[in-house]
Amino acid sequence: MNQNEIIKSITFFDIALFIALLAVNLLALVYVTFSYPAGEKVVVEINNKLLYSYTLSVDRVVELKEGITLEIKDDKVRVLWSDCPNKLCMKQGWITKGAIICLPKRIVIKITGSATDKLDGTTG
Repeated sequence: MNQNEIIKSITFFDIALFIALLAVNLLALVYVTFSYPAGEKVVVEINNKLLYSYTLSVDRVVELKEGITLEIKDDKVRVLWSDCPNKLCMKQGWITKGAIICLPKRIVIKITGSATDKLDGTTG
């Protein structure tokens, strides 16, 4: 099929489906962007164990004994240096909310501790 035949075979329902999927994706992006609150501290977990916690309000460079260097500046954090092989954690750049994950080292760097953090449920 050439391009003209493909364009002629597109129906109204194809366009409607495309627009609906685009709208769902945009709504999901807006929801994720605004529902995740900015935090007040950086938490470093290794193998699901909390090892380090730093405030975001103090600018600093932190060298962890696990082979990662964090930079905290202007209420955001990034991995400045890592000795892991693929360095994807470095390529993620600055974050102000959410997490940076280094899979080879099993390290999670999360921003948490917002003033809006509240108990959302209990178990008994």
